[in-house]
Amino acid sequence: MGETPGEAHGDEIGRARLFELTARLLERLAAERTLVIVIEDLHWADRSTRELLAYLLRALHDAGVLLVATYRSDDIHRRHPLRPFLAEIDRMRTVRRVELDRFNREEVRSQLAGINGSAPEEGTLDRVFRRSEGNAFFVEELARSLADGCLHGLSDPLRDLLLVRVEALPEDTQRVVRTAAEGGSTVEHELLSAVCQMPEDDLIEALRAAVGSNTLVPTGDGTGYRFRHALVREAVVDDLLPGERTRLNRRYAQALEANPSLVRADACATRLASYWYKAHDAAKALPAVLAASVQARRRHAYAEQLRLLDRALELWDDAPPEVRQGVRPVDYAEAYPACGCDDDSLRFLDLLAEIAVAARLSGDGERAFTITKRALRSLREENDPLRTAWFLVQRSRLCQGTGRGNGWEDLGRAQELMRGLPPSSVHAEVTAAVASWAVLHEPGPGTFATAERAVELAQLVGDEEAELNSRLTLAGLRTDSGEVDEGLADLRAALDRAVERGYFTAIGRGHVNLPSFLEGVGRSREAVEVTEQGIELTTRYGLKDKTCWVMANRAESLQSLGRWEEALQAADDSRRLAQSARSIALAANRRTDLALGTGDFDAAERELAVAASTTAPTTPSRSTPSRSPSTPCGSPPTRAASWTPGPSSGKPWTPDCRPVSSATPGRCCGGPPPPSRTPADCRPPGPAGPPSSPASATPPRSWPGPARYGRRTRSPSRPSSAVPRAARPRTTGRRRSPPSSRWSARTSSPGPATAGRSHCCTARSGPPPGWTAAPRARPPSCCSARRTPPPRPWAPARSPRNSPCSPSAPASRCPD
Repeated sequence: MGETPGEAHGDEIGRARLFELTARLLERLAAERTLVIVIEDLHWADRSTRELLAYLLRALHDAGVLLVATYRSDDIHRRHPLRPFLAEIDRMRTVRRVELDRFNREEVRSQLAGINGSAPEEGTLDRVFRRSEGNAFFVEELARSLADGCLHGLSDPLRDLLLVRVEALPEDTQRVVRTAAEGGSTVEHELLSAVCQMPEDDLIEALRAAVGSNTLVPTGDGTGYRFRHALVREAVVDDLLPGERTRLNRRYAQALEANPSLVRADACATRLASYWYKAHDAAKALPAVLAASVQARRRHAYAEQLRLLDRALELWDDAPPEVRQGVRPVDYAEAYPACGCDDDSLRFLDLLAEIAVAARLSGDGERAFTITKRALRSLREENDPLRTAWFLVQRSRLCQGTGRGNGWEDLGRAQELMRGLPPSSVHAEVTAAVASWAVLHEPGPGTFATAERAVELAQLVGDEEAELNSRLTLAGLRTDSGEVDEGLADLRAALDRAVERGYFTAIGRGHVNLPSFLEGVGRSREAVEVTEQGIELTTRYGLKDKTCWVMANRAESLQSLGRWEEALQAADDSRRLAQSARSIALAANRRTDLALGTGDFDAAERELAVAASTTAPTTPSRSTPSRSPSTPCGSPPTRAASWTPGPSSGKPWTPDCRPVSSATPGRCCGGPPPPSRTPADCRPPGPAGPPSSPASATPPRSWPGPARYGRRTRSPSRPSSAVPRAARPRTTGRRRSPPSSRWSARTSSPGPATAGRSHCCTARSGPPPGWTAAPRARPPSCCSARRTPPPRPWAPARSPRNSPCSPSAPASRCPD
C-alpha cells in the first residue's frame, strides 16, 4: 500500500486511510472466493496491530473474509494490554470466542505420533501426558527432550523457557513462589504463611503479583494456591539449591506438626511424611511414612501405599534403633504372622511382607517378586517355618503371575514346613494355595479334598477371609466337575459374604471367576450382569489388575451375545488396565478373538505376538510321586500336612505322624512322638484338616473329571504352546456336555501331582492302584479310547504347563 502522500503521513488521517485501503484490498481479494486470514500469537501483537484488527472486524461485515486470531491465555496476566482489547471485541455480534481445552490422553497420543512418526509407548505417553497436563506446547517440548535423551527432569532449554516468567517477578514474589513450589502441587494459604514467615500484607502483595502473572492460580475452594502448570513448578523446584530444599521441607514439617489443622485431615499424614522424607530426617520420617501408608491402604490406593513403604524400607537402616522399636505394628499383610515377641512393633520382615502384598495388589508383580526373594534370603539362617511358608506361597503366586514357572516347588516346600505345626492362618493359606494350584494344573479327586481341608482349617483358626477364598475354589471345582447349579450357588453365596464383609481379595477373585463359569455354561447374559457389578467393586477397591480380568470376561460374554462394539470397547479397556504379564496376555487374547471375529487378521497377529511375548518359555515342572508311609520326611511333599486327634495329649489336634522305617515305627516327622502317643496313633498321610473317626468316616467323594463346557481338552502327549490357551480362536455358541466318566478313590486322595484328569484320545491301560472306574451312563463325549484313569503315579509325556494361563483350565479364571 505504501505511504500516504503529503502532510497526512504519520497523523490520524493517514492511519485511517491506511486501515481503509487494507479493508478494500481484502474485500477485492474475497470477491470470487472466501478469504481466510490467520493471526498467530496475538498476545505478542503491538498496539497498531490490535487497532488494525479491531477496524477490520467492524468494517468487513459483508465481505467473504474470515479472520482467525489465536493467543495463549496463560500468557495474558491481569495487566496485559490484550485484556481490554478482548473485552472490547467480545461485544461485537460478528465475533465469537472459542475456548480450546487442553488435549486429552488420546489427543496427546496423536500429537506424539505426528511428532515422532510412530505411535508412542504407553509408558512414554503416560509420562508426557502427566507432566504436560495436555498443553500442546509442553507436549512438543517434552517430546523433543525425550528425543535428546532427557528421560527424567527437564532439558535446559525447556527449563530456561519456563523460568523466564518467574524471574521477571519481584524478588519477594520469587521467594514466595519458590516456597510454594516445595509445598506440593497445592499449598494452603495458612500453611504458606507459617512457612514464609513474612508480614501478612507483604505476603498478600507477593501472592497478588504471582497470581497476576499466571504463575499461581487460586484453588477452587479458595483456601490455597497451585501452579498453573505442573512443569513450571517442576522447573522452580529444580532451580532450588539442595540445602534450600531441605530447609523448606523442614519448615513445612515443623509447621504441620505444630498445627495439623493447617491442611485437610485426610491429607495431613501423607503431607507430613513427604516433608520429613525430603528433609532427610530418618528419625522423623520413618514413623510418618509408615503412618501414611496405613491411610493409603485404607483408601485402597495401593500404588501410593507401595511408594510409601518403599520409602520406609529406604529409611529403615538410617533410623535409630529406638525409633524402629517404637513404630506401629503390622497393618495388613493377609495371613502373615507378625514377628512381635515382647511388643507389637513392626519388624523388618513384617515390613517386607507389607511391601509384597501392596506391590501385588497394585499390579507390580516384579517388585513383589524381588521383595519376596529378599525376605526368603533373610530367612535362610532362621528357624521360622511359618513366615518362610508364607513367603513361599507369595513367591509361588508371583511365579505364575509373571510367567516364571508353575510355582509348585515353592508350594511343596511350604507344605513340608507346615507338617508338624498346629493349625494357623498360614496353614490355611498354604492349603488354599495348593487347591488353587491344582485347579489350574492337576484337577482331580485330590483337589476336592484339598479345598475342603482349606475351608476346615480356615474355620478352625477363625480366618473368615481365607475361608471365603477357599470356598470360591471349592465352588469352582463343583461347577467345573458338572455340578453346575450347586457350584454356582455356592460361588454366589461366598461372593455375597465377601461383599458384605468387604474382603476385597475375595471380591476381586470371585468377580473374575463367576462370569467365566457362567460363560462356560452358556449363560452369557448373566455373565455380563455380573461383570457390571464386578467392574464397579474392583474399581472401588483399587484392584486394577482384577478390573482388567473382569473386563476381559465381559468382552468374551458380549462377543458371545453378538454385541461387537461393546465387546471391542471392553477389550480395549482391559488392555489399558493390564499390568501383570498374565493380565496383559489375557487382554491380548481377548482382543485376538475379537479381531478374528471381525476379520482383522493383522490386528490378531499383533495381539498374538503380545500374548507370546508376555508368556515365559516353559521350564521343567515338578513330577513328584505320591509318598508312601515309609518315605523319609525330607522327601518332597504331595499334599498338605494332615491332622489327627491325639487320644491322650490333651490338645484338640496333634501333628500327623508317619514311620520313617519299619525299624522305627514310632518316629514322627517333627521329632519323636510325645510320651502320651503310641505308634498306633501314627498313620499314613491323609486329608489335612480334622478327619472323621473310623466309625463315622464318610465314603470317598466321586470325581467326574473337569467339565469344560465348550472348551477343548488336550492329550497328555500333546506339547503345550508358549501362547496361553485363550490366544487361540474360540468357537462361540457351541456347548459340550460334561464327560460322564467318573472315578472314585478307595484310599487317601492323591495330591496335585498324581490327581487324575479327563483327557481326550489317550488310551488307558487300566485303573491305578486304589482306584475304580465308576459306572458310566453313556460313552465318553470325547472319544471311546478313554475308559479308565491313568496309572498312578502319572507323569504326563509332554512339556509341562507353567504358562500363566493353563490350557487345562479357562484362562480367564483367577487362581490367586
